[in-house]
This record gives sequence, structure tokens and C-alpha cells, in this order.
Amino acid sequence: MRDLTFVAGLVSLAACGDSSRPTAPRASSEASTSLVQASDVHAAAGKPTDQIGFTRVTEVTSSIVLVQPGAAEEVKVACPAGTTLVGGGYHFTGFNNQTTPPWIWWNQRYYASPDSWTVRASNTQPGAVVFGLVVSAYCLS
Repeated sequence: MRDLTFVAGLVSLAACGDSSRPTAPRASSEASTSLVQASDVHAAAGKPTDQIGFTRVTEVTSSIVLVQPGAAEEVKVACPAGTTLVGGGYHFTGFNNQTTPPWIWWNQRYYASPDSWTVRASNTQPGAVVFGLVVSAYCLS
């Protein structure tokens, strides 16, 4: 065991020697270096000026829709003009978690309205209580 420790120590010392040889791969003689001066970059507020694609996510939220016991509701949220729907979701308000939860049977983009998110909730289960449903759509621009 001592021999192994001694050999490991020698290898470590040899690796830390004062050799002037570089450890990086050699660059080819054809390589060129190009520097960009700070004055060559024109970006407002640090944002790229050549950005292609989406740069902003907007959350559009519905108002609270009350779903009474024994009823079903559909809530739809549309993205603003010029944006693209990428997802959505929902949450409950005023729901007592000690009661039977409502049944969500639609939570997706609706084929007839490609830029809106639709949620359908049924509150017909035994022991149902009134709850609020809020739907969100996430839109890119």
C-alpha cells in the first residue's frame, strides 16, 4: 500500500513540473482569430437584434367562473391577435378539499379555436359543492 501511495505522489509531482510545453492541442497554421469590438455590437437593452422566433410569453387568465353543484361549465381563454397558443391550464378557487373534487373532462386546445385553451368541468358528483374555475392560456409572441 505504501508503494502505491509513493508512486501516486511521484506521478502527481511530475504532473506539476515547470515544463514549458503547452498541454493544449496545437493550432493549425491556417487558423485565424477574429475579435469583435464593443462598438460593433448594436443591441438595445442587451437584447439580440437578430432574434428570430418567439421572445415573450403572455399568460391570459379568465375571470372566476362559479360551477354550481349538479352543473357543468366550459371556460375558454383566447390568445391575443399576433400570438401563438403553446399551452394552458386551470385551477380551482374556493374549493374545499374535504369534499368530492369536480371532474375535469377537457383541458386542452380546442380544435375549432386553435388559439384558445378550453377547460370543461362537471360538478355532478355526489357531495358536490360550488367552486370557482379559473383557466389560463400561455401565448408566445
